[in-house]
Amino acid sequence: MFKKLINNYDIISFDVFDTLVTRCFLKPDDVFRYIEYREDAEGFVCARKQAESNAFNRDNGLKCYEVTLEEIYEQIPGKYKFLKDIELEIEKKCIIVNPVGCELYLDAISKGKQIIIVSDSYLPKTFIENILHDLGYISFNNLFVSSEVNKTKRNGNLYSDVIQKFKKEKILHIGDNYHSDFIIPQEIGINAIHLNERSYDNCFSNHNSRVFQFFESNTDQSLLAKTSILAKMDLLRFRNEDENNFWNNVGFCYAGPMIFSFLKWIENNAHEKEITHILFVARDGYFLNEFFSKINSNISTTYLYLNRAIIDSLSNDDCNKEKYIKYLKSIVSSNKIMVVDVGTNNFSMQKFLIEHGIDCVGSYWCTGRDVDELEYSKFFKSTSIPNIDSFFGSGLIEFFMTSPEPPIVDVAINNHLLPIYASQILPYEKYRISVLQEMMVGIQNYSKYYLKYIKQLDFLFSSDDIINWNLFWLNYPSNEEKEEFGKIYHASDDEHVKYSPQFNFTSSVNKVDEIKTIKRYLVLLKNRLTRWI
Repeated sequence: MFKKLINNYDIISFDVFDTLVTRCFLKPDDVFRYIEYREDAEGFVCARKQAESNAFNRDNGLKCYEVTLEEIYEQIPGKYKFLKDIELEIEKKCIIVNPVGCELYLDAISKGKQIIIVSDSYLPKTFIENILHDLGYISFNNLFVSSEVNKTKRNGNLYSDVIQKFKKEKILHIGDNYHSDFIIPQEIGINAIHLNERSYDNCFSNHNSRVFQFFESNTDQSLLAKTSILAKMDLLRFRNEDENNFWNNVGFCYAGPMIFSFLKWIENNAHEKEITHILFVARDGYFLNEFFSKINSNISTTYLYLNRAIIDSLSNDDCNKEKYIKYLKSIVSSNKIMVVDVGTNNFSMQKFLIEHGIDCVGSYWCTGRDVDELEYSKFFKSTSIPNIDSFFGSGLIEFFMTSPEPPIVDVAINNHLLPIYASQILPYEKYRISVLQEMMVGIQNYSKYYLKYIKQLDFLFSSDDIINWNLFWLNYPSNEEKEEFGKIYHASDDEHVKYSPQFNFTSSVNKVDEIKTIKRYLVLLKNRLTRWI
């Protein structure tokens, strides 16, 4: 419909923010939250907002319709003034193409229309112009920016500058703000289209309404900055995809962030210890191994078939064990080795490798206990997250990270390792595999967004961040989530014969409890780790 309207006008005018471009945060203020988090500048969010308000209300003898970034930072406390250039740096990194506006822009270009751009912004005109050029918006005749002339769209003054240069009856303006981009231009005779892209509180009304509740109920600036970008990526994906499969969504929204946060921590840990080769242990290391090369291509990896069943089998077969160790040593040679698993209670795999001459350090999401004789690190360290029972009680980590393959009972060795799967695969297991295959599509999609938007901001999502991000749906599951997750069963025995529901939304998942002591936490964690080795 919008493209047909473009046909009727010679000049197409575009707004900038949330029209041609958008930020990779859910709200503009989240840029300030990210700066406060990254620069450890406590109180910056409040100070920055107050400085902007003060700049508008200052008495300098002139009527102030718009402020500049320079004027805002004149009003900010001295300890924050150095953040002005950092704010511009972050803005440049987090401003991205808005696909909806870009499509209309390209359509107008293809039809030979004149393009003008009109923006209300405190950012400098040259900065906005450079951003537009960097993002491919190079074909426009004029750029009108409010901070440059102390005139705005919201009171109509900036449009007065526009119609001094162009005949208003030939102009169609396109923008997201209902008042400034739709009502005001029409009042002065410029036809307009309301793009309706920005409304934060309506973004998830039919998609993920809990996000609004999550952001309104949290005050942790660091958590809000980090989860804001996850919510915005989900929103962009939701808008840009024709089909939204339930398990694809889960892979993108929840499994993807969990996997890549763990991978980023693994990468940093590996650099710190000068690791040259990483062994991702099957089956929980499957997705980790699949995606590690996307964030780091310099450290080699192997998906290693090693579990309790394989260790027991090798213990009873010296010939096969010799082949297995020979194979391992051919992989690792003289490299500095890291072994990665989601969790462990007895550190059996790390001990097995060390006992057979392969010196290695361990990296785990969490451990059931601590030991002094091994070198290892764990991603999860906090013990004071409200409702943490819901997270660990669900077994969500294992479910999100385990491989879409049957249970592995042994391994064959012939120059490389070949898994021997359980001979009997029950329907519960087959269904779980099919779900994980669907979920992987969402994780792959998330990886694209992560590499394109999140990685350059150098976010470090902690385990607490990821747990909190997942708790807001675990504690308030939708009917669809209850139904779909209710179909997931997991083996409760080593033989993979006895299966029970993995997710119970009527008991532990909805239980509100806060872990207050190390002892209480370890009891809970060990209950989840009884089948880890």
